[in-house]
Amino acid sequence: MNLKPLFSLSLISSALLLAACGSDSDSSSSSSNNMDDDGHDHGASARILMTSGNSNDLTIFDQADDKFEALGQAAAMSGELIRSDDGLSAAVVTASGVEFVYSGIHAEEHDEGEEQAEASAAEEAGHDETHGAEILTALTLTGTDLKVSMTQNHFAVLKDGNTHFYPAAELEEATTAEDTLELTGVTQTYPAAILDEEHGLRLVFAKDKAIVYEGTEETETVLDCESPTAVVKAHEMTLAQCDTGLIAVVVEEHEHAEEAHAEEESAAEDEPNIETPAIDLGTLAVSKLVSNGHKAVAVGAGIELKSVTWMDDQVKIADMAFASEAPNATAICDVNFATADTKAGILTDNGLLHFIDLKTGAARFATLNDSNDSATCEDWALTSGPQSFTVTDSDVGKMYYIDSHDGHPYHIHEKFPMDAGTDVAAAAMLHASGVEDDHDHDHDD
Repeated sequence: MNLKPLFSLSLISSALLLAACGSDSDSSSSSSNNMDDDGHDHGASARILMTSGNSNDLTIFDQADDKFEALGQAAAMSGELIRSDDGLSAAVVTASGVEFVYSGIHAEEHDEGEEQAEASAAEEAGHDETHGAEILTALTLTGTDLKVSMTQNHFAVLKDGNTHFYPAAELEEATTAEDTLELTGVTQTYPAAILDEEHGLRLVFAKDKAIVYEGTEETETVLDCESPTAVVKAHEMTLAQCDTGLIAVVVEEHEHAEEAHAEEESAAEDEPNIETPAIDLGTLAVSKLVSNGHKAVAVGAGIELKSVTWMDDQVKIADMAFASEAPNATAICDVNFATADTKAGILTDNGLLHFIDLKTGAARFATLNDSNDSATCEDWALTSGPQSFTVTDSDVGKMYYIDSHDGHPYHIHEKFPMDAGTDVAAAAMLHASGVEDDHDHDHDD
């Protein structure tokens, strides 16, 4: 059955953009003003892409234009969404293929700070380059068991044993993959990860190994890696989930290391240094690995989770804990990250969204207070924006928009109903994150 539009326009008009902060109430009115009663601007360009669990429909809501519409069809239902590092596009991965969706938002439109807000608004008024979101049909891939990962703002697609790279920054104009990593006699089992684009270093997964290649030549760096399921970045460190453990590869330029061998001016000095530090998570068996590019979060059994990063030339691992007053949960549903904040959002099976500051470890939580006690992780879908999180609850047919302003705690900004029968499988808030690739990240940890 095809879904109706997920949200009623008359109800959503004041929801994501316009309602008063802290109202914690269902949306029921509309306005054309992007400023709420507290003077907060909720008109920053963002488009929420959603897949369905009971149809092939792709649906998108445009925050800036207050426009909500069906986008098109995925190859199959229950599509997974992989957002690009720059936030402007996503891959829709189903059992039958891969579609790429471009948000229609240009990177120049991201928030440039309060000091430039008025100038930016004036410029955009006369030079609005935003256009509608679109499925990039020229790039559609068909086939079963296609795997996709995000690596340094490239979509890496494993198809027929080879990895095809699609630069997210050039996706709108692309008609095919920019590059394909095809290795003679090697059948890859997971999309290769870009380690150092300048030197052609990639991490290749094949034959239960993770192997660093320079171009198409195998290097001496080889690690055991059975059943790879995720690859993420944490500063200069690339982490891969292999079964229930992690492996790491660190690529650093010699100029950033200590001044060892500084007197040796040779061609070899230009080559990056490759390290493979051990990742000791104790008893944690990894079930999920995610990252914001600076810190990775490894999720274990129950509510166990640890942060992992590379800092001061060493691996830093820390336990992550919920607020002591938070009601007990038994499982973690999902983890996501605010893209312009240091907060991780962790959704647990008791209907709480926890906010943990990745710098300080401080923790708070918000309760999805209209959700049923019988709801499960399968009923919820989590996504994030610059300083916001969105949770859809298909069990009760509501969406929670949760945000923060000016350093104040995250809170439920608005709740509004979804149409009967809506089943959101996955959601991704597409917006300009200001990140072009991992080397552009410039946040303290």
